[in-house]
Amino acid sequence: MCNRKIGRKRILGVILILSLFTSLFGCTAKKTPQYTTAEDFPPAYEKPVPELPGKLAGVTHESSAGSMEFATEFAIDVAPTEILHCEYWDLDVKRDEMIRKGNVPITEAQWADVEKAVLDLWGSWEEIPEEILNQPDQPDVPEFFVLDGGDYDRWWLSWETAEGVQKVRYYAPADRRILTLDAVLEELANPKGRKIEWYEEPTLSGATYINDTTDMSFQCNWWNLPEGPKEGYRLIVRFQEGGETINIYDQTDDAVWNAAKPAFAWLNPNDFDHGSYKDKITLSLYYSDGTQDSLKLDKKTAEAIEPYLRQLTLEYLGQK
Repeated sequence: MCNRKIGRKRILGVILILSLFTSLFGCTAKKTPQYTTAEDFPPAYEKPVPELPGKLAGVTHESSAGSMEFATEFAIDVAPTEILHCEYWDLDVKRDEMIRKGNVPITEAQWADVEKAVLDLWGSWEEIPEEILNQPDQPDVPEFFVLDGGDYDRWWLSWETAEGVQKVRYYAPADRRILTLDAVLEELANPKGRKIEWYEEPTLSGATYINDTTDMSFQCNWWNLPEGPKEGYRLIVRFQEGGETINIYDQTDDAVWNAAKPAFAWLNPNDFDHGSYKDKITLSLYYSDGTQDSLKLDKKTAEAIEPYLRQLTLEYLGQK
């Protein structure tokens, strides 16, 4: 009887020690989640949009395509009620110098277009850090002739805040909606009756997943097709299944992409390093504006999504 009590005490002691060890060092065994249906995946990632610093009070823009592109310089400084200053080329009017204007009144509707084009891009504007702006001038270098150069695209946004109007410099957004803002400002400075194209926010439109460790590749994206309709989706897949090699190179419709999209849409690109062809597991995400993210995936993420992609492919084959 006594020995049984001692044995129980020892067992309870071991369990207690293991419990403490697990809680202190996080050694609880966690299985990698494996998603088998589209509904299993976490919600699609949404890029956080920072709070506006205030009310938009002005836009300043300077650009040039460089020394090899004649007459491409453009500059404008616009406030809610007037163009404070602008300069541009109009070769139909003057071929030897830029046209310069200032204090040109604008309407509420014109300012509303400027404001909308700026705020549509708000999640894509990135402020240039002070340490970059305040870098000392570079030392003099020997003179040399530059065949092409001098291109620039500079942006400042002015904000009306509790501390007064603050003018902030930003990087040009890597988003085709900046073309809309460009066109709005050019039409404002030099009215020509331009047709302004208002682009939609870019959406995820395709992906390429490559896992060299499992010898699997899965690609589904919008493409210029060699046959049939000029554009559409293509599906390119390769992996081993039951000793058999699965190979697919098909023209398909958006139903296949809509089924595959949840496997990729939940991923936050900022959580991963930039990927390259040297990496064992990579993912390229394609967007409707022609941009893309190349990611280096970790093994855990690959194990979470790959079973779903395999199952989706086999279901696709079963429906053909």
